[in-house]
Amino acid sequence: MLVTLNCATLPSELAESELFGHEKGAFSGADKAKRGKFKLADNGTLFLDEIGELPLALQAKLLRALPRGEIQRLGSETSIRVNCRVIAATNRNLLDEVAKGRFWEDLYHRLNVFPVQFPALRERHGDIPLLIEFFTKQWKSKIGIDEVRYSDQAMQILNEYAWPGNVRELENMVARILVTEQSRSNDKQVLYLNERSIPISTEQTNSAFNRTIVISNETDSHNTD
Repeated sequence: MLVTLNCATLPSELAESELFGHEKGAFSGADKAKRGKFKLADNGTLFLDEIGELPLALQAKLLRALPRGEIQRLGSETSIRVNCRVIAATNRNLLDEVAKGRFWEDLYHRLNVFPVQFPALRERHGDIPLLIEFFTKQWKSKIGIDEVRYSDQAMQILNEYAWPGNVRELENMVARILVTEQSRSNDKQVLYLNERSIPISTEQTNSAFNRTIVISNETDSHNTD
């Protein structure tokens, strides 16, 4: 089982409950007990996206959960054992964050068991045509287009752009192009896209970021509810 959590979207007042769960009455509005993401991922995998966005106080509580698999629900005085693999991802340089006092060094080392670096999209141009084809197929189906044809000039602009927002920006760009050009075209079933269809500058930017995936050790295998 894979359980995912985007740490960047967690409200600070709910973050601990989302990760570790809470007991009934633990705080205002907690009208029933709730299992957290760690418990939901028991005997599976927990993916923590944007791990670098977690506040320091919550990072400290992860230090206990990762090596021994011990978690404590809000409002509870007892610990629960879970057994799960933790995978974390971030677009931040965590060593820089450690040096600036924004990420616990111990947590970095406990997470950084098997790091995988994902280069920015601008560094893997061979993927761009494949991704354009993939997203075009998705979006033409959504908006009712039978066929989309890109001119060589249009593809050149898309290939040479630096994509500072990486794959998400590329997907959004494809969607914007198709929706906009469909509204302008007399032929609603076949779109012919040229360089004027691409709403980006040909000037390059070097602000794209790399992405890092880190895979921690599995938590302790002992489990009690």
